[in-house]
Amino acid sequence: MDELRRVFVNEWMKMMHRWRLWVTMGLAVLIVFAITVIDYNEYTTRTQFYMKSNLPKLIAQADQKIKEWQQELQNPKSTRNQSNIKDDIFNMTAEKQSFHDDLQILSGNGRGVLERDLTLLNYYLNDKKSKNNMEMYSARQVKKLELEYRLKHKVEPLPSWWNSSYFRTEQIIAQLSVLFLPMLVVILVADIVSGETTNGTIKLLLVRPISRLKILLGKWLVSLTATAVLVIGFYGFLFLINLGFYGHQGAFAPRAINVTYIFKSISMDNLGTPRMAAILNLNHVTLIPHWQYILTGFFLLMISLMVVATITFLCSTLFRSSMISTSVAFAVIIICQLVQWMFPIGKWIGWLFTVHLNLLSNWSGELSHDLQTNLTLPIGILVLSIWLVISIVVAAVYFNRKDMLSTL
Repeated sequence: MDELRRVFVNEWMKMMHRWRLWVTMGLAVLIVFAITVIDYNEYTTRTQFYMKSNLPKLIAQADQKIKEWQQELQNPKSTRNQSNIKDDIFNMTAEKQSFHDDLQILSGNGRGVLERDLTLLNYYLNDKKSKNNMEMYSARQVKKLELEYRLKHKVEPLPSWWNSSYFRTEQIIAQLSVLFLPMLVVILVADIVSGETTNGTIKLLLVRPISRLKILLGKWLVSLTATAVLVIGFYGFLFLINLGFYGHQGAFAPRAINVTYIFKSISMDNLGTPRMAAILNLNHVTLIPHWQYILTGFFLLMISLMVVATITFLCSTLFRSSMISTSVAFAVIIICQLVQWMFPIGKWIGWLFTVHLNLLSNWSGELSHDLQTNLTLPIGILVLSIWLVISIVVAAVYFNRKDMLSTL
């Protein structure tokens, strides 16, 4: 154990002096800052448009539009299709109601909006016709759970256009965890073994009275530690900058987890065209506050990126050139992503590690809905664990058996 500790300390000192660690940290901070600032500028413009003093004017404008379209609907000389006019009236009525709700929320009557929505939901859920559309019916049941959670825990709703720091953090994680963050991990880890092979410094390690497995294990632990540092820096800066821009509102908003589906083939139209319906299975659905969801996301992101680091570590062990190991690691991620995009539906796709890089989508059920197969959080962690174990075992066997000194 003492030998392993000394190897780890030695390798970590090397990591601290390498430019890759600081470049990846800088890129992560730069991208987060750029995305957040751009989004906040758009949000500021939206806030000015929907400010409390402007909402009555927007409601009046919506009323005027609805009256004009109702007159057009009754006009026999109208050249527009009546169904299109009805759609316009329906959409504008919904938008007008949204303006009313925002005005009520900003005036401090958010609870009244929640109680009204819950009454309407109960009406729809008790309507026999609504039960025929099982997708919408199950979605409304989850919405009912969320409304009841807000009323029970006295969680005020936010206006429809409002961005919370927790919601934006979740969105940015979903965007960057798929490709950008894995690429940073590749840059960080890809030369940890191959770089020393290229430079010839691997000889100094192998001639020491320390087993090869301990040397490799020490380097792997350093790779995981560096990845953890990257995640801590990225996640911490991401949340703090969003908290600074949007404030703490929305921390206790409900977030559904453990969501699974029952997939059924149904007829979509009168012609009998089939499609797959995703019906929510409410047996295991749980609601937790959004802050807890985001905090858990930190650990889930660390798990997924550590798997990426281990796969990259395998490439660094197999190839002597750091350029080749970096390229191969990039290629593995990109090819898996391409396969996922080309064949987005099918149970077998769940065995790709890239599918589970955002484990929050496993937890929330969004991944299951998109791929039309239940890929829960335990399944995602299991798949990533299999990739991790296979990668480190192959790397250990190769590194231990390869006659590296004679071929340098």
